[in-house]
Amino acid sequence: MKLYRNTSWGVLFAFTISSLTHSNAVSAAPPNDRAATPQASVLDVELGADHSLSGQLYGSEGQTKAGVLVRVVANRGSETKTDSEGRFRLTNVQAGVIRLAAEDADIAVRCWTHGTAPPTASKRVLLTPNQQIQRGQRPIADFLSGPVLIGLVIAAAIAIPIAIHNSRDSAS
Repeated sequence: MKLYRNTSWGVLFAFTISSLTHSNAVSAAPPNDRAATPQASVLDVELGADHSLSGQLYGSEGQTKAGVLVRVVANRGSETKTDSEGRFRLTNVQAGVIRLAAEDADIAVRCWTHGTAPPTASKRVLLTPNQQIQRGQRPIADFLSGPVLIGLVIAAAIAIPIAIHNSRDSAS
């Protein structure tokens, strides 16, 4: 019985340490080139019949941004400036996945040739500022709300009184 108790405590301790070091290793991972750029889901957009991509740029306050350079980030990239209402139109855009960038706005776009886009694809792109990125800064609430930690607390709340009770029984 004592061997079973020691083994269970060892397994609980090893599980606790491995879960804590795993969460720290993930949050302390060094940034790489892909992590330096904001990652977002890919937006499906149907190109115009003349292989153009149009959209509108908004600032952080919700106002349109005039005279801002909007560009396709790639070797084959094209660029243009927004008009007085924040609208832009890029020409000679090829079908495929591209990245659009303008000031603090950045988005991944999957461009579809005219007539081949899925029904959910947009006709225009809406560029808005990116959210601030925090690296390695996790509030304590994130750590304490993890299901593994909650499970360990519950397991400890059950196991510790049992271990104390059993140690008193075996001492007498």
